[in-house]
Amino acid sequence: MAIEPSYASSYNRIASLTLLTDEVLWELTNKKSSQKILSLSSLVRNRSYSCIADKVANVKSPPSYSVEQIVSMKPDLVLAANFNRPSLLKFLKQSSIPFELFKSSGSFSDLWRNISRLGEIIDEKKQAIKMIAGLKRRISVIKNPKQPQKLVSYSSELFFPGKNSSFSQIAKAAKHRNVIDEYSKDGSWVRLSSESLLTIPIDFIVVGIRPNATKKQMIAEISGHESWKNLPAVRDKKFLFISNAYLLSLSHCMVDAVELLSREVYEQLPR
Repeated sequence: MAIEPSYASSYNRIASLTLLTDEVLWELTNKKSSQKILSLSSLVRNRSYSCIADKVANVKSPPSYSVEQIVSMKPDLVLAANFNRPSLLKFLKQSSIPFELFKSSGSFSDLWRNISRLGEIIDEKKQAIKMIAGLKRRISVIKNPKQPQKLVSYSSELFFPGKNSSFSQIAKAAKHRNVIDEYSKDGSWVRLSSESLLTIPIDFIVVGIRPNATKKQMIAEISGHESWKNLPAVRDKKFLFISNAYLLSLSHCMVDAVELLSREVYEQLPR
């Protein structure tokens, strides 16, 4: 039977199993390796996905987490999420290791709730309140464009984030629109045909760029892709490049993505 953690406890050996909790935990502990952090997730040093990859060199991060590894580390608290492996979540629920399960659909309301909850758990409630206020303030000063732009997130597989995705939340906060929203009836991800993609009015294509890729390489890939090359936005090179780690984030780095997206659109629109 899993132990329900007491928020009054002082945790000093916290194992985080997801990037969501990695990044928020790091921010709440003043961006430094505190004694509270035992280990972070296997992706935390992967610059394609982690916003804090360059900051956590001295923190333990196993290549992957197994049940045996978690037990051997003797954490006093494990932070997991609803998207961790089902077998791992089952183990945590049946074990005697205290753990907290976080949920995220990619919305900002989920983000505020997760920051607040984690701040309470690790006795950083004031820091969490301050953090949330700062993030909301940053979003509030995003400038209104003359005309909201119709955006689409590039996918080589033609599998697109729908209206309940973090991408839609980021686009909306940047005062623009994920054009796929209207094709996503239940809010989930949508697979489109090449023919359908050609009929969609697109102002800009948002490209998540990874550390080992250049803008030139990504433009060449998209321009040569059978399903993308004939789109007017591709021919006109209407690309917005955002770090993949920020674009896919479910943590406070979503706000960085909002700022980056807003700036990228502003710089490409005629004055």
